[in-house]
Amino acid sequence: MTADTRERSFWLITLLAAALMTVTMGLRQSQGLFVSPINTSTGLGVASISLAMAIGQFVWGAIQPLAGAVADRYGPGRVLAAGVIVLALGSALTPLMTSTWGLRFWLPPARAPPVSRC
Repeated sequence: MTADTRERSFWLITLLAAALMTVTMGLRQSQGLFVSPINTSTGLGVASISLAMAIGQFVWGAIQPLAGAVADRYGPGRVLAAGVIVLALGSALTPLMTSTWGLRFWLPPARAPPVSRC
């Protein structure tokens, strides 16, 4: 790998990590705004939705050391790609959940892609 290729790879991974982190933080910081619309569309109740969001916050913090270890072993590019896929899948499936358990299962992946340790 030449120095030019290595530098391009570095900047590409850095920009992708920054973009994914920006989207993730936007989701995390604005999630309280979505409690009422989710409650209105699903009828699950504010407490159930809030618990699912709290689980998402916990999972986000708990997965970071694991994501760091995986990034050290397999490379940050692969971890970022997995994070993008998990974020997209979780975000796409969250509005389709009509049960409390479904929301608790799909909301945390939408809020916790493994990015901050890359």
